[in-house]
Amino acid sequence: GQDYPRELIECLLVQNGQDDGLRHLVGERFPWVQILQPGDNLGYGGGCNYGARHAQGEWLALLNTDMKLDEHWLSELVAASERHPEAACLGSAILSWDGKRLDFSGSALSFTGVGFQPYYGGPAKWLPDEDSRQLFVCGGATFVRRDVFLEVGGFDEDFWAYFEDVDLGWRLGVLGYDVWLVPTSVVYHRHHGSFGGLGEERRRLLMERNAILAVIKNYENGNLERILPVVLMLAAKRAFLATGVDQAAYRIGKAPPNAVAPKATVFGLRYYLGEAVRTLRHEGLVQLWKRAIAEIGRRFALKGEPPYGAPKNASPVLAEGVIVPRLAMAHLLALSDVADLYPAMMPKRAWIQAHRRRRDRELLPMFHMPYGLSFWDSRYHACFQALVQAAGLEEVLGEALDSEAKE
Repeated sequence: GQDYPRELIECLLVQNGQDDGLRHLVGERFPWVQILQPGDNLGYGGGCNYGARHAQGEWLALLNTDMKLDEHWLSELVAASERHPEAACLGSAILSWDGKRLDFSGSALSFTGVGFQPYYGGPAKWLPDEDSRQLFVCGGATFVRRDVFLEVGGFDEDFWAYFEDVDLGWRLGVLGYDVWLVPTSVVYHRHHGSFGGLGEERRRLLMERNAILAVIKNYENGNLERILPVVLMLAAKRAFLATGVDQAAYRIGKAPPNAVAPKATVFGLRYYLGEAVRTLRHEGLVQLWKRAIAEIGRRFALKGEPPYGAPKNASPVLAEGVIVPRLAMAHLLALSDVADLYPAMMPKRAWIQAHRRRRDRELLPMFHMPYGLSFWDSRYHACFQALVQAAGLEEVLGEALDSEAKE
C-alpha cells in the first residue's frame, strides 16, 4: 500500500492485447482500478499514451507491470514536484527485486542514441541522497505532467518498446523542460518481467533501431549532419561483426585496412579531466569516486570476455550461403526499419526543431557517457574511435563538455 491518500489517486490499468481473465481478477481484488482495453498490443509507449489520454489527473505516474512499490513511492514524487515546480518529469530510483542492487539510479547517453544505466548492478548503498537533474529517467517508473506529456506527443509509438524513455527525456530537454531523478521514491524491478519472453534478438532489434530514431529526431541540424553518418556506419559495422562471416570469400582485390584506434583516443586525458571536474562540481566527491570505479570496470571489460559482441567462431559456410546468427539479423532488420520509418520521423523532427528551446551544447553535458560503447569487440572499438576522430566529433562533444567544466 501507499501512504498517499487513495481518494486522490485515479488508477488505470491498460491491458495490451486480448483479455486473458485479468479484468475479472482485478475487478475482484482491486475494485478501484479501472481497466482500459485498446484491443491491440500497443507496446509500452503506446499503452502509456492510451492511458494518458483517458486519465484526468494533473500528473501521470507511469509504471511497468514488473515493478513493486515502496510505500513512500508516490508521496515522495509529489513532494519532489513541489520542490521542483519547474520540472515536467520526475523519475523514481529502481532497485533489484530483492532491494540489494541498483537497477536505475541515473541516466547516461552515447552520442549514438544508446541509453545507459551507469551504476547498474552496484550495491544499493550507492543510491544517491539528493535529487538530480537528468537527461532522461526510466520509463518504467516515470512521473510526468499530463498536459506536457500530451503536448509533446507522449512516448513515440513507432518505438513500440525500449529507449522510448530516452527519446522522451531528450525531447523534453530540447523543448526546454527539466527532468529530475528522485532517489527517495523507490520501486523494485523484476528484470525482464514484462519482456522476458521476447528473445534477445527481438530486444536487440528494438534497441538498435530506436537509438538511431532518437538521434534522427533530437539533434539540431548542424550536429545531425556530422553525427548521423557516423551513427549509421557504426550500426553497419556492428551488423557485419555480429555475423561472424569471413569476408575473404566476397572480396576481389585487397580489403580495406581495419580501422586502427588513433593514438590520441577520445578517451584521453582531456575527456577524463573534463568529466571529473563536471562530476565533482555537480555531484560531489562521492559520485566522482563511484563514476571512477564504474569507468575502471568498463575499461577492464574491454579486455575481457565481452557481454555482447562478435561471435567467437566464424559462421559456417554452406553450399548455398552462410548461416547468419539471429542477433546479426536483428542488426540488419534494425537498419531496414530505420529506412522504412525515416519518412515518419521527418514531421516529428520538424516539430521538435521548430519548438526547440535549448541548444545541443546545453544538453550534451548531461550525456555523461557520450562515447559509451554498446558492442564489445576490439575491431569495433578501433572503428568507433577512428570514425569519431575522422568526423571531428570531439569538436562537438568535447567542446560542450569542456565549456561545462569551465563554468
